[in-house]
Parts: sequence; structure tokens; C-alpha cells
Amino acid sequence: VDDDEVWILENGLCNPVVDGVSHRRPDGMDRPTYLRQHLAAVVDAIDAGVDVTGYYAWALFDNYQWGEYVSRFGLRTVEREHGVKFGELDALGDDSVAAYRALADGLRAGDRSVLAERR
Repeated sequence: VDDDEVWILENGLCNPVVDGVSHRRPDGMDRPTYLRQHLAAVVDAIDAGVDVTGYYAWALFDNYQWGEYVSRFGLRTVEREHGVKFGELDALGDDSVAAYRALADGLRAGDRSVLAERR
């Protein structure tokens, strides 16, 4: 690893859980928007000359974090009420995997329009 390299690890959004139900953050941020905004900042840093070697979103699935299963960081949810069920969407019902894939595919192809704010 070069001393000037920057690795962005475990970059993710946590949704609050109250009584077992995931809720949007008070600022309304959702995971697809979070990913888009943070990858836009990574692209800006690269344009400014920062040697960003890697970016890793956290996490693929909700997981055991901070001594509990309550924190919801996953691009896909894991429900544990009746066994373990892996969801296709995140804990708020957003298709964060598809959003991340679209961002990665677009940036890989040189299409920075994928970073534009969606309305």
C-alpha cells in the first residue's frame, strides 16, 4: 500500500430501529441517495488528485453490529423474527443493490450522469 493511497472502508448508512421496525433517518436520507452522494464525493476527490484506491460500501446484508442485530446497514435486509430470511430490498424497502450496481456500472463506463441528483 502506497502512503498516499486512500481506502474508504465500511461506508454505510444506518437506519434507526424502534420496536423492531426500521425507520428513515430524521433527515430523510435513504441508502440509494447516500451511496450516490458519497460516490460523487469520491469522484470529486479523485478529480482533485486524491489517490482513492478503493471504496467499499457497508454492508451487503444487515449484520451483528455493536453487540446486537438492531442496526440496519445492509444493502439487503435480514429479518430474524421467524428464523433468518434474506430480503431482496434494504430494511426500508429500497432496492439499494440495484442502485449501487447502476452507480458502479455507470462510473465504470465513464458515465458520471449516474451521480446526478434524482427527483
